[in-house]
Amino acid sequence: MRIVVVSSAPDIDEAMSLAVGGDWENMGKDLSEFVQSLGLKTGMSVLDFGCGSGRLAYSLSRDLNLSTYVGIDVIEELLDYASRKCPDNYIFVNNHSLSIPIDDLKFD
Repeated sequence: MRIVVVSSAPDIDEAMSLAVGGDWENMGKDLSEFVQSLGLKTGMSVLDFGCGSGRLAYSLSRDLNLSTYVGIDVIEELLDYASRKCPDNYIFVNNHSLSIPIDDLKFD
């Protein structure tokens, strides 16, 4: 008797996309275009609440050279993925409190 195991589990990229509603790359591009239409531009600093798996952060890193990017979320696995996808100078913070865990930084 031969047993074949077929895994239907998504790969990590698909899982991280599904965790934030799907269509990770296109949604990131749309979000990046949206915040740029509101005036975000190169050299600015961004604080992103609920940054999830970094789809906005990733697209922003492709579109702009930000002075600072800090993403905050409550799910460590999403933050780990975001930090792997984004530039090394992008900061991702796990936070479960009602206060902002950032000292001495100003954001645009």
